Amino acid sequence: MKEANNVVEVSGILAEMDAKTGTSKEGKEYISINLVIKSKNDYNGVLVDTDIPVQMFSMKLKKDGTPNQIYQRLVDVKDNFTSLAAVDGDMSAADFVKVGGARIGENIYLDQTGRVREITRITANFLNKGSEMKDGYHANFSLTIVVNNLKDEIKNNTPTGRLIVQGIIPRFGNAVDVRDFIVEDKMAIQHIKTYWNKGDTVNIAGKIMYTSKSITVCESLGIGEPIEHVRTVTERDLIITSCSERGLEPPMAYDAAEIKAAIADREARKQKIAETRKAPEPVEKFTW
Repeated sequence: MKEANNVVEVSGILAEMDAKTGTSKEGKEYISINLVIKSKNDYNGVLVDTDIPVQMFSMKLKKDGTPNQIYQRLVDVKDNFTSLAAVDGDMSAADFVKVGGARIGENIYLDQTGRVREITRITANFLNKGSEMKDGYHANFSLTIVVNNLKDEIKNNTPTGRLIVQGIIPRFGNAVDVRDFIVEDKMAIQHIKTYWNKGDTVNIAGKIMYTSKSITVCESLGIGEPIEHVRTVTERDLIITSCSERGLEPPMAYDAAEIKAAIADREARKQKIAETRKAPEPVEKFTW
C-alpha cells in the first residue's frame, strides 16, 4: 500500500522549543525537539492566531550505520534557533521559521487515568529560518484520505452545523492513522453527504486552526455572590476548505481489503497499548 499524499505547511514565530538529546534502550543516540509555532490563518475574513505544536525526531545514525543528515540539521535547530520563550516574549528577537517535510498523523497513548487517547500529531524533518515579509504566516494541509465515516458534529448535546469527516491516512509500511477533519461550508457539507461514501479515496486541503481563549465561569455556592473562575478553552480543528467532488477511481483509489487489514492492525496496536495499564496495587489485608 502506497503512502498517501500528506503535506503540512506552517510558518510563523518560533514560540517555544524543548530540545534534548539522549540514548535509546538499544544504546543508539537520538535528538528530540518539540516546537510551538505561532502562526495566523484567515478564518471567515478575520486573521486568527493559531499555535501549532510540531514534533521533530531523528536518530544520529541511519540503519546502515552512516551519519543521519536530519540529525545534524536538528542539532543546528537546537543550538542556533531562538524562541519567544527564550527572549521573554520579545517578538523582534525570536526567529521567524517555516517547517519542511511536515505531515499530519496521530499519537495513541495511555493517559494518567489508564485511558487510551488519540490525538493529532504534526511531525516534521526540517526547520528553516524565514521572514514574515517574504514567507508570510500560514498553517495549512493537503492530504489524500480514505473516508471512514461522516457524521454531524454535536457539542453539549447540540448540533453545531458542522460535519466531521473521519479520514484514514495511509502511511509507510502498510499502516494507517485515523483523524477527524471538519467541514463548515453548508454547500460543501451537502455535496459531501450526497456524493462521498465510506471507503472512497478523496483529496482534501484546508487550514490548521489550533486556537485558545479564556472564558469566565461563575460558580454559585448557594449563598452570597458567585465565585468567578477563568479557564482556557482550546480548540484543535483541521478545517477542510477544498476537496474532491467524488471518490477517486483506480489506480488512484486505495484497495478496500488493504485498508481493512491496516485498520485491523491499528486496532491491535491500540489494544496492546491498553494492555500496558498498570495493575492496581494489592490491598494489604489486616487481621485483628
